[in-house]
Amino acid sequence: MNLESDKQRGRYLVLIYAVLIVAFIWGVYGSAVSFDFLSWDDDQNVLNNRWLQPGLWWQFWVKPYLCMYLPPVYTAWYGLAKLDAQPNPTFFHAFNVLVHTANTLIVFNLARTNFSIACEDEAENERFQINRVLIASTIAALIFALHPIQVEATAWVTGLRDLLGAFGALLATTLLFKQQQGLKLKILSWLAFLFAMLCKPSAVALPAAVFGLTYLTRVTSLRHAARRSIIWLLTTVPIVWITVTAQTEIADRELAKVSLWQRILVTFDSYSFYLKKWLLPINLTNDYGRKPAVALADPNLIGNISLIIIAGVTVILLRRKLGAKCLAWCFFATVMLAPTSGIVTFPFQHTSTVTDHYFYLSSAGLSLALGCIFYKYLSRIVTLIAALLLAVYIILDLKQLPRWKNDSHMFPAMIAANSNSYAGYTGMAAIAMKDNRRLEALNYLEAAQRIDPDKVDLLANKGLVLNELGRYQEVLAELGRILPAKSILITSPVSAPSISIYYMMLAYAHIRLNQIDQSLPYLCRAQIADPANKDVVGFMPLVLKHLGYQPYDHSVCLKLKSVADWD
Repeated sequence: MNLESDKQRGRYLVLIYAVLIVAFIWGVYGSAVSFDFLSWDDDQNVLNNRWLQPGLWWQFWVKPYLCMYLPPVYTAWYGLAKLDAQPNPTFFHAFNVLVHTANTLIVFNLARTNFSIACEDEAENERFQINRVLIASTIAALIFALHPIQVEATAWVTGLRDLLGAFGALLATTLLFKQQQGLKLKILSWLAFLFAMLCKPSAVALPAAVFGLTYLTRVTSLRHAARRSIIWLLTTVPIVWITVTAQTEIADRELAKVSLWQRILVTFDSYSFYLKKWLLPINLTNDYGRKPAVALADPNLIGNISLIIIAGVTVILLRRKLGAKCLAWCFFATVMLAPTSGIVTFPFQHTSTVTDHYFYLSSAGLSLALGCIFYKYLSRIVTLIAALLLAVYIILDLKQLPRWKNDSHMFPAMIAANSNSYAGYTGMAAIAMKDNRRLEALNYLEAAQRIDPDKVDLLANKGLVLNELGRYQEVLAELGRILPAKSILITSPVSAPSISIYYMMLAYAHIRLNQIDQSLPYLCRAQIADPANKDVVGFMPLVLKHLGYQPYDHSVCLKLKSVADWD
């Protein structure tokens, strides 16, 4: 009877602690529901996404969008966009916090499962065991939920990719720990894994992470784990192929020149970066500007590599004191970070190899590893230390969250945290342009140009500002020195609109200088790059008519040698 009452009490306590966790999450992240969309990818993914319309959403399932194949994420955005007459940021942000809450509760359940198994071999009374498991599990879940490095994925609409990817991966991992391993459970866990990869391709690392968990904790037989890993590994093949095919941005850029040995060094640097940010989460931002070239040129590179080696050796030496489960979750965190660590190139490395939201799922692994330590050495002092740590996290969260409120908060914060933030300066330039502060916009663009001198989209925007200032000769001199090749349209189709604007700015400068004949080749190139460019559609008939052609004669461009030979 007492045993049954203890179990009943345990179920009530689980519910109470779960409600407490939810209250903390919404108490901290609830303010994000009132945030706006950002020009940091939210615009192109949601506001300016032409596929988020009735009858077009299915295209996300048959082909990549903006170099990414993430159909469940875009489908979720489609559904959220249809909740109002136009996309309402409130629904998007609320959904992000809701998914983060679900992920945290899964981490809470994973911790309870791990610690409950550990309790079975310990000679303690049932009530003490329940309290110990729940306290340690709650600490682990709240560390995951409230760590400041999680703010980016949770408060940023586009962060839904990481949130849903983690949801699938954590759910698949949870099913691994179920004692009844029937066919239905195996299928459900595989579907959760597939969902994770379709939301976040880096989830392809999960089979290795799951096998490591099994090997180190012996939750199930190694033979069973090996069979599951093989099936899951085969499932990753099409996802890897689709991702590599879709991510065409890197084909014509400097990332293709980074050698294997350099990528290995960048990977060590990335792991060191994340470890330091996880241990000391200050000066967080969404653009660290840590491109491969920057990391390789850092005088602290050897120190960063040494830090990771020391950390790895320390964990191995202390494996008996830490326990197998702690070691297993450290392994999980390490493996799940690998795909975005720099060992393989990916588009965002043009901005930075490292960013907070890449660490979202790995943070779950480290939180569970730390929870194992709290469980093993739980006492009043340890509980007090955990409470103080969580209090510090909340303070840092509340300080960091406002920068995600809107563009006017975010871009200045980016520059304040990283004075070499290319994205920060171009974002400030965009804000200045909206307010017709053209000279200020030009200053920001020139600051960005000092960081990345020859980027096509930057020069296109600079040409736009200079044209609006009437400085046409400067447009011809600045943009005329670097003419984007036609081949980029094939290797990097996502850059086509920027190339079109680039050539349109050159054409417009010639038109304003009354050099109509010289404007036509540039207009033609702009039209080839993006036939939907409204400026090209408006100016082309006028230019053709002025030069004696039929206004809508589309064969004119094909006859121009400068266009036919464009390479």
